[in-house]
Amino acid sequence: VIGWTRGAEALLGYPAAEVVGRSAALLLTGPPDARRTAAVAARCRAGSGWSGLVPLRARDGRSLDIDVRATASFLIAGREGFLVSGRELTPHWTMRGSVLDDFLTRSPVGMAVLDPDLRYLWLNDTLERFGGVPREQRLGRRPSEVLPGALAAPIERLMRQVLSTGEAITDYEYLGWSWSDPHRRRAYASSFFPLADAGDRQIGIGYMVLDVTDRWNARRLLALVNEAGASIGSTLDVQRTAQELADFAVPRFADFVFVDLLENPFGGDRPGAPAPAEGERPAMRRAGMSSVREGCPEGVVRVGETVDFVPPPHDAHFLLDGDPVLLPALDPDSHGWTVEQPERAARLREFGLHSLISVPMRARDTVLGLTTFMRSRNPVPFDEDDVAPARELVARAAVCVD
Repeated sequence: VIGWTRGAEALLGYPAAEVVGRSAALLLTGPPDARRTAAVAARCRAGSGWSGLVPLRARDGRSLDIDVRATASFLIAGREGFLVSGRELTPHWTMRGSVLDDFLTRSPVGMAVLDPDLRYLWLNDTLERFGGVPREQRLGRRPSEVLPGALAAPIERLMRQVLSTGEAITDYEYLGWSWSDPHRRRAYASSFFPLADAGDRQIGIGYMVLDVTDRWNARRLLALVNEAGASIGSTLDVQRTAQELADFAVPRFADFVFVDLLENPFGGDRPGAPAPAEGERPAMRRAGMSSVREGCPEGVVRVGETVDFVPPPHDAHFLLDGDPVLLPALDPDSHGWTVEQPERAARLREFGLHSLISVPMRARDTVLGLTTFMRSRNPVPFDEDDVAPARELVARAAVCVD
């Protein structure tokens, strides 16, 4: 035994000083079973682990049925080691659907054990899924060898800090990508803590990761909307409000934004403006436009000019529905662009515009226009998480425009 936790002491009664450095056979109620031990070790080396019911002797002489799980095989100081955990069998602690097995392998929290050189010794299924890197490609390697560099570098720096200070770091939040889903940004909260033996010698580091993307998106949306409240709608001038919306979104949210307002708003309490016919494009006027490039060279029309843009293959009827259109990947060679909007297709190619969200501007069931957000220099495409912020920004401006 090279390490003994307080939980093990509470379970069996032996303090660490009486167990560490001695054979684990002293915990057994009977003689060791060499064949069974070899089979358990082989399963751990293969990465599948082992669990089973083992009668163990407590310090006070009692025999306890312990649900034991061996979950890893790794090297420490040149010798093979195993991570073994257990709990007394109770009516709620059965071999079928072991709570410990669920906790370690199917927990929503990603977990890993690394040696002092920051090489993976063990990880659970959740962490394997988070990173998108197969377990066998991680074991024996450092995070920087299997994860994107921008993601791995700060993680390794914090791990070394934990090893040098002996103090845990909790709730370190960062944005990252996974090899399994490289185009979707995720937010993670990680904790790092030192692992030590009974002699308080460091033998590695523990690593826990929680996906907090929903929490991060909610916080980002709240911050964006709060900030927008001070920047959009400073006056009741329609064109100025449209320009404030475009200016606010670039580059916080998009690389190119244009706001087109209907010549004649329709729907709601606007009896003089009937809805457009099937297949008809609405008559609009460019009211605001902003870009990360000086002069907005991506724009086909200038502010103040008429425009009839709706994202292919839609027509004006999608404005009535009010739902945003998300096009994560734009294909300028598709029929909708090359045939229906060839000039815009040329701008997509020239400036690398690759992703789009178009949000109808509505207030009191009245359709006022359309705001379109596009990305080019930002390589991350828009996804479902970006629709809510886009909708909120447009809704903020719609109140003033109405």
